Amino acid sequence: MNKEILEKIKKVVTSTTQKAVKFSGDAVDFTKLKIKIADVKSKLDDKYIQIGMAVYDEREESDIEAICQDIAMLRAQLEEYKRRLSEYKNQKSCSSCGAMCELEDVFCKKCGEKL
Repeated sequence: MNKEILEKIKKVVTSTTQKAVKFSGDAVDFTKLKIKIADVKSKLDDKYIQIGMAVYDEREESDIEAICQDIAMLRAQLEEYKRRLSEYKNQKSCSSCGAMCELEDVFCKKCGEKL
């Protein structure tokens, strides 16, 4: 009888440990995505400053086109990171306004767009 109880305890402890390891791994991934999002937002801010300076300076050989391409790439990265982050939160983002909505929502709570 004691052996059976010990086996049950062992199974419960093993299962709980596995769940804790998975949860901590998810928490690390979640945090890494938040850091990546902050990094991309910072890079976007830098690019917006560069493009503003280029327009302001009206340089002959302006890098505006290259900066715009960088901005488009950074925006795509940002959207991908946000999409992946929303998976951790069991949410989806509205394609119209970008608001976070619950997976079961049919319409965006912010703008009313169909999801």
